[in-house]
Amino acid sequence: MIENYLRKLGEADFYPMGLGTASFAGVNMVGSNNYQKPTDKKINELIDNALIETRASENNKLIIDTSAQYGESELRIGNYIKNNQDKIKKIYICTKWGLKFKSDDFAVQDYSLKNLEQSLENSAKLLTKIDLYYIHTNPSVKPELLKSILNENNEIIHYLKKIKEEKKFGIKNLGISISSEENLKFLIKNKFLLKEIDVLQINANIILKNPKIIRQLEYLNIGIIINSIYRKGDLAKRGTKKGLQEIFSEVLEINKNAIILTGTSSAEHLKQNFNYVKNHIENDEIKISYYTQNFIPTTISKVNENLSSYFKIFNTKNSNLQK
Repeated sequence: MIENYLRKLGEADFYPMGLGTASFAGVNMVGSNNYQKPTDKKINELIDNALIETRASENNKLIIDTSAQYGESELRIGNYIKNNQDKIKKIYICTKWGLKFKSDDFAVQDYSLKNLEQSLENSAKLLTKIDLYYIHTNPSVKPELLKSILNENNEIIHYLKKIKEEKKFGIKNLGISISSEENLKFLIKNKFLLKEIDVLQINANIILKNPKIIRQLEYLNIGIIINSIYRKGDLAKRGTKKGLQEIFSEVLEINKNAIILTGTSSAEHLKQNFNYVKNHIENDEIKISYYTQNFIPTTISKVNENLSSYFKIFNTKNSNLQK
């Protein structure tokens, strides 16, 4: 069942959910009312549990997402990898550059080539390997700056393209993390800017509130990773398990290969999130849209039944003709 529900990102297959690690920062970056810095034991437990839940292997890697902006996160993940070398081939490491860590200001930007080079070197030193390297943006980054960063004549894109071609530090894919509706719509309209980009990481709230964007994302032919389901999802739904199940299912249906990130410092919370994904996989329904936003749910068995009945008509007509 799990194996049949792996999702594509580039050339690799992944479980529909990966692990976000802003909570590993050492400071409260996640807006929690009772944030506590996770211990090494807790981080080891979270990653180990995520590897088990996803049945991670060399052909089905666990995505672990971090950033140079996330305080101690890269260091803590790197420590886990150094102490668990046997698991490194089961892990797909994603990190980001462009936003800098500052304990009292999470919006510090630096998109200079100098910072890119320094940030990449430091991330690689801490993590030991990088599979996917993102340009990290926030809502204060406006389309004009985005266009400048992604311009094919910009030294930033030339440098990123080069490190991907060389697979420097193991980098196989490039991405950009988008957290504003304005920037996502800008990139959809100007998709030529994404020529060197393999993956878009998007805030869940943007697409949940804008169903028309979903089909437009399909046309980009690009990997989709979705974050902030808890922090930015529907407030009323977030208050119940039934509501959270609906949110997880809705996000998983956005794109056939979309992968979601769950960020937590609680093993119990992590397990519950994996249960939401498993429930969706086990009870997944085909949804026929007929070019409308009002989906018509039906089960696979029902589709098979209707198709069987449909083709029986032709078989009957063919028999009558032969007579």
